[in-house]
Amino acid sequence: MKSKSFDELENFLTAHFHQDIVSPDEELKEFVNSVSEKRILLIANEIKYFLAENISNEEKDDFIEECCELYFPSLGVTPIQWLENVAQKLEKAIQREN
Repeated sequence: MKSKSFDELENFLTAHFHQDIVSPDEELKEFVNSVSEKRILLIANEIKYFLAENISNEEKDDFIEECCELYFPSLGVTPIQWLENVAQKLEKAIQREN
């Protein structure tokens, strides 16, 4: 799958979205409150680059699912939709800080 390395994204997803979290939304809020604006921007941009990457949606879904221990059907979204939502929330967090 990886025509480009998305190490930052992979590290972000595996470190924050695993079985020991309260909820994905709570974990994202905790992340935003605990890191610098620069770090939030880095992750938001990496998500954008990943979503724009010239690979199939199936490959993108597989990558996200491999990195996260989330059950996407219970969230009511596909992995890609969920990641797009994460990117939007990160961008809003940056806008609030400015």
